[in-house]
Amino acid sequence: MVIGADDDDSAAYRTVSVLSLVSLAFGLASPLAFFGPLLMVLPIAGTVLALLAVRRIALSDGTLIGRTAALLGLALSVASITAAFTRVELSHYLLSRQARATALEWFTLLQQGETEQAFQLMSISRQRPAPANPDNPNATPATSPLDEFRAGPVVHFMLEHAKSAPVRYDHSVAIDLFTTGEARIQQQYSVGVPPTNGDGTVSMVDLVLQRSRGAGGGPFEWLVSSATSDDVPTEPHEHEHDHAGHVH
Repeated sequence: MVIGADDDDSAAYRTVSVLSLVSLAFGLASPLAFFGPLLMVLPIAGTVLALLAVRRIALSDGTLIGRTAALLGLALSVASITAAFTRVELSHYLLSRQARATALEWFTLLQQGETEQAFQLMSISRQRPAPANPDNPNATPATSPLDEFRAGPVVHFMLEHAKSAPVRYDHSVAIDLFTTGEARIQQQYSVGVPPTNGDGTVSMVDLVLQRSRGAGGGPFEWLVSSATSDDVPTEPHEHEHDHAGHVH
């Protein structure tokens, strides 16, 4: 009898779990999730396969090996998922701060009466004016974008009724990122003093800000795309008897 012969025979019947090898392959490919949201399927699938592999190996009574490979694939997949989500959250936070700086500057310029400078922070200011119609020289000239900007409900409200009202960032409603590096963020701001014992009023203003390339392919810049509010009346005369910052 040869000592250890039984051990050699039993070892010969142990096979490597295919699932453990597949989960390790997915784990090694998991960092690709950083390059696109659709590739997040790699670490998610790697995590599921690794857990299945560990379970099958545990229930195989020693006939399957590969637990180490499965655990390594699991660790790589989980780390990639965590890092990808952390990267997205950090990116959203930084973009939100950048957009917030532009928004607060826009509000401040309006409160100071610097309408033209505030208009320059609008995306519409980058658009070329429509050419005059040569076939109808007597046509009534179109309203200029600057005049339309001044007549906007939120702009009129800030110019006439909220010059000294505090403006505070409330939260980001939505953030859209594009593969070109551009972004769009919808943020909500409160204008006015929160009510205390019946005093003070607050108007909520929604701004949509866009991050896009500057003229001629220059560096990225943030611009205000739109400003809306359910609290600000669309007709300017509705504010005539309100005090600064008060809305119905």
